[in-house]
Amino acid sequence: GWRLLSIGRHIERLSFSSGALNRALACGSLQTESGFDAMVELFDSAITFHAQFQQSRDMAALIDLLVLDRDNPRSVAWVAHTLRGRLAKLAGSEPQVLSELARKVPNPNVWGLAQLCELQMDLSSPLAASSQTGEASAAARFTLLKGVLQHCAQAAYSVSEEVSTTYFTHSGLVNTSVGAS
Repeated sequence: GWRLLSIGRHIERLSFSSGALNRALACGSLQTESGFDAMVELFDSAITFHAQFQQSRDMAALIDLLVLDRDNPRSVAWVAHTLRGRLAKLAGSEPQVLSELARKVPNPNVWGLAQLCELQMDLSSPLAASSQTGEASAAARFTLLKGVLQHCAQAAYSVSEEVSTTYFTHSGLVNTSVGAS
């Protein structure tokens, strides 16, 4: 029971944190001081962030702490890694072997800071067409980071559904009628 409770909490945290960060990237709120600080507070990481990066408002520092930091229990990578381990343990997998369900959670070991910080031009953006106005940088998006965060949110939903189906559904499909004949 405790293991399922912990798994549920990690699924919820993975979904919420990846979704919140993805929305902040999409609306551009991380480009403002208040939006940046709000995101650090939302991840309950203000003290850690300021201790490591002082007053920096650098996106690489934010991504490093909130997405990749394996020592921060609020980071997306820490939650994904822990969730993978707990799902494997729930399935009774051998140590260092992931269950099929655990493999549905994205593997944070393949995420790199340099790749997640890359800015790609969003050619569908109206700002991309106005590159000579100096607004083109606003059309640059963290495409890979947004994809990773979206994958995490989708995986959280999928894993939640599968845990529910596997451990809490007590009936299957039945092809019989209850009516009298």
